[in-house]
Amino acid sequence: MDPLDRLLELAGAEGAWSAAGFAAFADGLRERARLVLEERVTPLEQRIRALEDEVAALEREVAWRQETMAGLEHEREDLKAEARALQAGWDAAAASHEKLLAHHREVLARAVGLFKEAAALPFWKLRSGRRLLGDSAALFARELR
Repeated sequence: MDPLDRLLELAGAEGAWSAAGFAAFADGLRERARLVLEERVTPLEQRIRALEDEVAALEREVAWRQETMAGLEHEREDLKAEARALQAGWDAAAASHEKLLAHHREVLARAVGLFKEAAALPFWKLRSGRRLLGDSAALFARELR
């Protein structure tokens, strides 16, 4: 015998099938259903509302994080662009420095050559020595402009 048959049998034994008994039986079932709902469903509804509140809070947090991440990504791209610009400036400055250094070495090498040539002259070739010193002075003067 299943529970429903047993329930109907007990209802018949209690006289629940008479009009008044059936109404009282139905009221009892309603009251029992209300108690079951109160006992089981109400806490579940409260838990659902609490979970919905948590979900809403998490969705707000996720939106905030996404917005923050987008801002940080934008800032990172700006910093990368700035770093590339700085690197390009550094590279250009280094290339200019190397070019200028090479030029100065060339000027110094020519000046050293002129000084050696002047130093190698015998003292009676004073005019040639003066010309070499004048050429050296002119070479350095051009670099000072």
